This record gives sequence, structure tokens and C-alpha cells, in this order.
Amino acid sequence: MSATLNSFGLRPVYNNVGVVRARAYPNPWASGFATNLYQGTPVAMATTGLFVIAANAADFIGTFDGVEYTDSNGRRQFSKYWPSGLAATEIIAYVYDDPNTIFEVQAEGTLPQTSVGDQANFSVAGGRAVGDGNTIPGTSTMAVSITLAGAGAQGMVKILGLAPYVDNAWGDAYTILQVQIARHQYVANKVAV
Repeated sequence: MSATLNSFGLRPVYNNVGVVRARAYPNPWASGFATNLYQGTPVAMATTGLFVIAANAADFIGTFDGVEYTDSNGRRQFSKYWPSGLAATEIIAYVYDDPNTIFEVQAEGTLPQTSVGDQANFSVAGGRAVGDGNTIPGTSTMAVSITLAGAGAQGMVKILGLAPYVDNAWGDAYTILQVQIARHQYVANKVAV
């Protein structure tokens, strides 16, 4: 499985204190919002109360899971993908924003077991950066960098361990990790161990 780079953004899999559930945010942006958002894309809440794509070295609130809206024909729609410039009203975005949520994410290369406790930033490689995705299934293609923050430094996500899949092991070509948000907008930041 982790012998191929097939990144999928941040995928929620577990919550230490409850159910993994996306929160509904009404009016997260205006009609015509000119940014593609894919399921699994990390997002931040701007000071305006509207969502933007998260950036490295900045706190973020969680991951986009989909959107509900009324289209220009008056029909209610639900999609895992928001296409840039879509004209819509009554928009509701779904975001996994609980700081206790554990996510899976693929690394853009190999990582050893000594990565546990360290932190990673989002990849900046073309096709694997934080805002990248695939419009057909509507999913993110974001990965995390294999250049880790290091002890005492701040990254975007903290590495908790390996995702428990057959054929996913430390040292594989594209390791799939379990991570938690290290720069959450609702929680004080903690540096890598």
C-alpha cells in the first residue's frame, strides 16, 4: 500500500474522547468563492470568520469534509468538493475541527519509526501541496513533508505512529501515518518531542 504515492490529504479515523464527526459551518464563504476545496484539505478560519486553505507555519482549524448548498437552479446539492467560482446560496461547510481527532496522512517519501513524537509540515511539492486535489473524486492529494521539524521545533501535525494497514511499514517508500493537529486554532501549540 505505501509503496505508491497516492496521497489523500488528512483523513479522520479516530477521536480520543468521542465520535469522529464533522461540524457544520453555515455561510463559510461567499457565493463565487474562488478557491477549490477538496475533501481532506486542511482549512483555517480567517479573522473574518470565513474559511481559507491552511498554510504552513500558521494555525489551522481542521479539515474540509464537504459542502451543502443551493445551486443556481434552486436545487439543494451536497458535494465533497467545492469548485472555484461556484455560484451558490445557503452554503454549509462540513469541517473536522475537534483538536482530539486523529488523522491519517501519507508522507511524500519514507519515514523511520524514530519519527514518532516529531512533527511534519505540509508538502510543498507540486500536486502534493496543501491546496492540491483531484476534481473527479473531489479528494485532496496533499501529503506531508519528510523533512521533519525536529526536537523543540513546531510543525503542522504531530506524528503519533504508523497507520495500521497491511503492507504499511516504517521505511516504506511512502509511509502512511497517524497524526494529530499540532497547530490547532483552538489549542495552544506544542513543539515536537
